[in-house]
Amino acid sequence: MQWKSKSWVASIGAALALGAAPAWAQAPEKFTFALNWFAVGDHAAYWVALDKGYFAQRGLDVTLENSKGSGDSIGKVDTGRADAGLADAVAVLGASARGARVKMVGKAHWAALQSAIRNGVNIAMGSDQFPWEPNQGTVASIREIELYQEAGMTHLQALRTATVYTAKMLGAEADLGTIAPGKYADIIALDADPTKDVRALRTISLVMKGGQVVRNDADPASLTRTGVY
Repeated sequence: MQWKSKSWVASIGAALALGAAPAWAQAPEKFTFALNWFAVGDHAAYWVALDKGYFAQRGLDVTLENSKGSGDSIGKVDTGRADAGLADAVAVLGASARGARVKMVGKAHWAALQSAIRNGVNIAMGSDQFPWEPNQGTVASIREIELYQEAGMTHLQALRTATVYTAKMLGAEADLGTIAPGKYADIIALDADPTKDVRALRTISLVMKGGQVVRNDADPASLTRTGVY
């Protein structure tokens, strides 16, 4: 959702994307952001930015407010109880069609991602979709990596958001992130080179998790289903 001043969109996006930045000279602007539920995983970026002081560095005195679903967060923005909010796209479109004073800020989010990439911000691949959910002809996780490349990363950089970079940010690089002796054997097989084109991830035909083959399109009958994967 978006509120009246587009400059706020740029400010909050830059704060999340750029992290440390010179503090503005003026007094911080009070800003209420309505989350669509209690604190859950897809809210992490907002809480981390608040905890690290990124909003304050951009001149924003941000309050994060929990809500009881998208309808509640939309209502807060529509009635002026919040300056902006988080909500499911379908709910925003429906509310807007009924006359609510809200709209989506997808273009601003895309610009924030491009800004983060240009400024070398560490990015770990992820979204608020389940990894296996359908998304534009593939699954959510693969489409997310493709979007990073489309936003300005090289194909290799986009791949590393799901491997090397993520492992490092989680402090798990001793076990994950690369194929090396002593690490978990988490391996996929593709029909093409993803470092040349990340869309090759759409051709996954074999998956090994911790040394155990859990997907083998060439011989699916050979797998023993344990219910774990």
